[in-house]
Amino acid sequence: MGNTSFPGWTAVQSSATPMWSFDTEKRVWEPFSSNLQETPNYGLSTEAPDQGLAFYLNGQIDNGTSYTTSWLGNNTLNLPGMVVLNLKNQTFENISTPGLLDGTYPRAGGSLEYMPNIGRNGVLVSLGGAYRNTSTPGNFSTQTLVC
Repeated sequence: MGNTSFPGWTAVQSSATPMWSFDTEKRVWEPFSSNLQETPNYGLSTEAPDQGLAFYLNGQIDNGTSYTTSWLGNNTLNLPGMVVLNLKNQTFENISTPGLLDGTYPRAGGSLEYMPNIGRNGVLVSLGGAYRNTSTPGNFSTQTLVC
């Protein structure tokens, strides 16, 4: 979105289809049915192939995320929640993440790992990243690193 030097660049005017999948049999890209308000970047992601699921935790938006976020300028805004993608029927659900740093400070960066052999359905482990002690936009470099 923000790389205006790309040959033939035009500004995107819609966020109607922020998520896409690739059908390996038909060899075509197809949009997911989506009602996401904002499409995050720099979030934590992993897959649970034994369950046909994938996960995208928190993340941020910035002035290159979509045509509606140019107001952020050089700032970022961290987003709460986790998107759980059902890879079998190409649907998803956006759920809250209340247990992550008391649920107040969503993360950007870091790593998300799935461990299938723990508990009945496995466990997701969030490692590292950064958070900001506010729910307002700010410079990415002002975030606190997670240890």
